[in-house]
Amino acid sequence: MKIRVIFILLIISTLFSQGLLWAQDIKPSGPKQQGRFTIAASDENTVLLDTQTGETWMLVKSPNLSQPYEWKKIPSPVEQKTEAQDWVSITQGQKKGDIVTGKADIIKWRENELAMTKQNTAKLQSNIAQLESARQKINSEIMQNMLDAAKADMTSAMDEWKAALDLLKDIQEQQSQSINNLGRL
Repeated sequence: MKIRVIFILLIISTLFSQGLLWAQDIKPSGPKQQGRFTIAASDENTVLLDTQTGETWMLVKSPNLSQPYEWKKIPSPVEQKTEAQDWVSITQGQKKGDIVTGKADIIKWRENELAMTKQNTAKLQSNIAQLESARQKINSEIMQNMLDAAKADMTSAMDEWKAALDLLKDIQEQQSQSINNLGRL
């Protein structure tokens, strides 16, 4: 950490001594590599790149008079993701025919998209509820049909048992009569 601070102070002192810090006679130049950092200066700005981490900073005027310039971190592409999402939202809105130009329009467009999503969600929930009701009704009907079929099968089985018992009774009576007839002879 101390090496980084010393290195940044070295860069600032170098820029100050060359007049770059005060924006005097700034001439475009190619990147200058000094160890881990690379500095690129042009007529409009100066950029510092950490070659190991990929972080970048731009030298900008500071409102603090005791320190007239400061390094501002330049957001990485990952940090710019929301800006990219805004751009996608704008282009998608334009494809749909929506006019999306500024941040207020983006917010309004996103609110409209959210409202449409909520409406679609409500419709889906309603459809799911209807399907669930139909499923329960079908299950109830299936259960009733199964109970009715089981009841009919039980009744049929009981009738067959009754017929079998009647047949056994007849056989017993015939055997009794046969035994009585044999006993009379």
